Amino acid sequence: SAIHDLQAVFRLGNDVAESPTMIRMLIGFALTAIATDGAEQWIARPDAPNLYWALNSLPKPFIDPRPALDGEAAYARSVMPQTHDNVQLRDLWDDQVKAFGLPHDRGVAEFAKIAQRAKVLQQGGDPAAVAASLVVPAMAKSHSAFTRINRRLAGLQAVEAVRLYGADHAGKLPTKLADIIAVPVPTDPITGKPFVYAVTPDGFTLEAPPPAGEIANPANSFRYNVSIRKK
Repeated sequence: SAIHDLQAVFRLGNDVAESPTMIRMLIGFALTAIATDGAEQWIARPDAPNLYWALNSLPKPFIDPRPALDGEAAYARSVMPQTHDNVQLRDLWDDQVKAFGLPHDRGVAEFAKIAQRAKVLQQGGDPAAVAASLVVPAMAKSHSAFTRINRRLAGLQAVEAVRLYGADHAGKLPTKLADIIAVPVPTDPITGKPFVYAVTPDGFTLEAPPPAGEIANPANSFRYNVSIRKK
């Protein structure tokens, strides 16, 4: 019953997010976060079946942002046709869409450049340019939420890869994630490197540190402390 509920909420999050408005995409992100919370609770329960292959079968990235981005662009053209004729505004929007497909650090850097261009457009006083530039901060936040979803799912799959290794090696854990060769171990989508992993006296920890220059908080980092029951 629990796994069917998780399937339903993951499916709902994906379906709601991949629709033609940004607000629905954000709601889909929130629903997916709820499902991911449930997956964490599942993994934390003693004797819980391993979710590695279930997580591995999810789309990568889990949510395709293009339906929402394309839908917003179509809406803007319908209410402000001049945005389609303005090359600067089209470039501004296209570069924001492009940022969603870049590695996280490059996407963040791209949005920083876009924000500077948006300020210049605002100073021109053209109503369409001002409206287009005001969308940039919301798009940057949506990009961050998009990355957080993929990072959490990758982190859970990495945890389950370690559990699979332990099950195949009589409870012995890998000394490092690179020791796991039976299945692919996801890397951290933000750093592009393996998650921070360490064996502890009673299990292991797996950590996703905050991006460089940021103070750790629940939105930009996480740490799993996993205890392995001795048999």
